[in-house]
Amino acid sequence: MKFRQHLYWLIPAILLTGNSSRAQLYVRDSVRVFDFIAKAEEFFSSSEYDSALHYCTIAENYSKQKNYKKGIAFSIIERTDILMDKGELEAAEQQASTLQAIGF
Repeated sequence: MKFRQHLYWLIPAILLTGNSSRAQLYVRDSVRVFDFIAKAEEFFSSSEYDSALHYCTIAENYSKQKNYKKGIAFSIIERTDILMDKGELEAAEQQASTLQAIGF
């Protein structure tokens, strides 16, 4: 009987621990992705478009690897801003279509 009582407490504790560790991974993933996007923004601000696009690609690839859809979306949004500023409107429009396809 005592074993059962302990089991009732142990199962929720294990489940909650598993969820919080996954949540911590999402936090780490988002910090890493948004560091890349911030770096892209720095290059974008100084009109270093190729470097800015490079960091957007790194952020997007990392997000895809971690299945972090919000990171993918923000990477594409940043890339779209850069392409629009460069005057590459067809490429920017393509990015917008990609964003719509993933649901953002």
